[in-house]
Amino acid sequence: MKTVKWRALIGMLSIITAVVFGIYWLWGILIFLMVVPDIRSGHTHLFESVSRKDNPVTFWFITITWLVFAVYMLFMR
Repeated sequence: MKTVKWRALIGMLSIITAVVFGIYWLWGILIFLMVVPDIRSGHTHLFESVSRKDNPVTFWFITITWLVFAVYMLFMR
């Protein structure tokens, strides 16, 4: 067996916790943590891989939408 992917496991446990207990601010943090690496790498996924280099408008539309959702989740009551 290869090394344990601790970040992935912690992420899944966080998602389960957020769903079970309705913790919306946790969703905001999780979405933000998923978007930051996409911005850094220039690749995101929404049903298919989208590259900033090949599809900049689609890439930024997806990325900004996720960021807006993250901020909304952080501050909604």
